[in-house]
Amino acid sequence: MKDFDPAANDIPVPIIKRRFIVPDRHSAEEAWAATEALEQELEPSDTDGVVKPQPDYTVPPERRDQPHQPPDSGSSRDAPSEIPHAPKASTRKASSEPELNAPLAPPERDAQPIQPTTARKMHRWFFATAAAVIIASGLWFSDAGQILHSAEPLAQITNSQGSYTRNNRAHKEAVEIFQGDTLSTAAGGVLAIRLGDHTVVTLDENTEVALLAEDVLKVANGRVYIDSPNPNSAILVSTPFGDIVDIGTRYAVTVAPESLNVAMREGVAKVTTPAATLYASVTNGLGDVISIDKDANVETRHLATADEQWQWTQKAIPDFDLYSASIQELLQWSSRVTGKEIIYVTESAQKAAQQTHLPDGQLSTDAISQQLPEILKTAALIVEERRNAFVIATTPIDELVPSL
Repeated sequence: MKDFDPAANDIPVPIIKRRFIVPDRHSAEEAWAATEALEQELEPSDTDGVVKPQPDYTVPPERRDQPHQPPDSGSSRDAPSEIPHAPKASTRKASSEPELNAPLAPPERDAQPIQPTTARKMHRWFFATAAAVIIASGLWFSDAGQILHSAEPLAQITNSQGSYTRNNRAHKEAVEIFQGDTLSTAAGGVLAIRLGDHTVVTLDENTEVALLAEDVLKVANGRVYIDSPNPNSAILVSTPFGDIVDIGTRYAVTVAPESLNVAMREGVAKVTTPAATLYASVTNGLGDVISIDKDANVETRHLATADEQWQWTQKAIPDFDLYSASIQELLQWSSRVTGKEIIYVTESAQKAAQQTHLPDGQLSTDAISQQLPEILKTAALIVEERRNAFVIATTPIDELVPSL
């Protein structure tokens, strides 16, 4: 406390030592050091006048009567200038009343603009997140925003003859086909692809197609053959002249610069053009052939399901694996390849075909007529190949079976 000087006409000002309830994590030395610092702040100046007493803060009862003890100079801890959570004392003028209950205002802080480096980091984070979402969704986009392909393949190339291109790149081996991929064959080339529902699409030479979706095929030019064994699935074939939809059928689509040709081999297909909606089917071994020119003129004729014009579709069909297959399964495959019907003369012949399984071996499409009779002999069956059918019997086929 400041000494009294009569010559200076000083009026002694009582100094109130304010003591605080200090959290346990602070030592006694820190508490007393803080109290000493507050005493120095409350020293009056020549112009301030008398400082009014500040409200007392209570201390724990065991410290109320203890005299002030300064911290030991040999202490290993330095006393901080202020204690966290303790109110900070300030010198007040004599003319102003202290606001004891005034709320504490938060410190004023200047808003800091986002630095360029922070903005760049945010942009990098945004684009990285967007790329991760695109990759996780499995879609890729072109510069124009068009979906190019999905991350999962939609089809598989099962067989090919000659060279072909995928997305304008030459290939000679079987590859996976993705959404948006384009395929094209050169002169003398034939290509077969299998979709997810086991539909087989065969491309003839000089043909270009694009797989837009798992059930949408766009034919720009050339000829394709659709073999869809699943009656519960429908494949949409899109052409510049119109769209064709089938349900479990076999047919060929030919796109020329001046016309569209749809030839049926099995089942029913709907042909939709800007001018009309047409239906094509098969009756008694004869399939409808619908031709539409650029002026929307329609012409209809018929083609036998076993006609030689279908032989080009056999070029890309894989060989049949005989191992553990039944003769009935072999005959069904032969019928699908050649377009010929299977006729069993007797029930015993059909039962023998169902129960007889074959040993190891392969049968190619171009050897069906030569090797099928030899294979059926293992089950004591006789096969006679006719124009539109394979006739199966257990004994020599007599005149009771009409010519087909």
